[in-house]
Amino acid sequence: MKAHGRISRSLPYFSYKLLGKKLSPIYPLFNKLKLDLARADMKVSFKAYLCQIFFLTFLSVVGSFGVFFTLNLLAPSLLQVLLPFQGASFAVVFLGPFVIGVCVFLLLYELPSLNANARKRRVEQFLPITASYMSVLSCAGVPPEKIIRSAANADPDILLSEEMRSIIGKMDLLGYNILSALEHEAERAPSPLYMNLLKGLASTIRTGGDVKKFFLTVTKQLLAWRNMGIQQFLNVLGMLAETYVLLFTAFPLLAIIMLSIMASIGGSLAGFDLVQLMYLLTFLIIPVLAAFYILLIDIIQPKG
Repeated sequence: MKAHGRISRSLPYFSYKLLGKKLSPIYPLFNKLKLDLARADMKVSFKAYLCQIFFLTFLSVVGSFGVFFTLNLLAPSLLQVLLPFQGASFAVVFLGPFVIGVCVFLLLYELPSLNANARKRRVEQFLPITASYMSVLSCAGVPPEKIIRSAANADPDILLSEEMRSIIGKMDLLGYNILSALEHEAERAPSPLYMNLLKGLASTIRTGGDVKKFFLTVTKQLLAWRNMGIQQFLNVLGMLAETYVLLFTAFPLLAIIMLSIMASIGGSLAGFDLVQLMYLLTFLIIPVLAAFYILLIDIIQPKG
């Protein structure tokens, strides 16, 4: 595991040594990637990661070309069986690596965006609780910097302690003051709600406003936002419950009754034996659909 971690960390910078200067003209074309890397909190620089994308894409093209070319030399009949059309060898050997290279490039390019979205969901999950925690401390007269330090030392399974530690790290290690640290963290915030909290806190401190009132207002807004999300989920859940009754209770009963009557008369349906179709419906189709239904509910339900 440690060796794998060292390789994963050194590969971007090895790629940068090889390709950094050659790719410098195209860096401005990938500003979205730079923003996604910051919002995803991936511990790699933008230039090194972009060079890694091109390096791994090149390796995937060359490697897949070697594999397909060797396969075409050693087992050309296998390609004819798998792809029985004229020009199959050319398509596999020359077009296959291109397709694989494009897929690798797109996957690595979109990976920071996927990580940023995952981080956004986690931040919005813990943000109301974090704001409530800060409100309690501000009501006790604790200054903003000590509030952030206290949140940074809290349980990361409850509060946004990792994000708070990032702010503290900028102040302790990089010499930022609290305003600069808050604004810098807001620029890489994956969630607009979290960004507004940081910018609002920075503005309140800069103007000498009431930090206690600010935290109480933000907490109230975040809890109202969370309650609204839960209410919307309950409305959707009610609709899904009605659909579940129709799809997995009423429909299977009617289908089994109809198929039983048709089987007693004799015949088949779309080439399937009716008894086999009932077994297929009962033991495969309905359980698989129900599993997908449960997965859908798990995806859309509010976390936290």
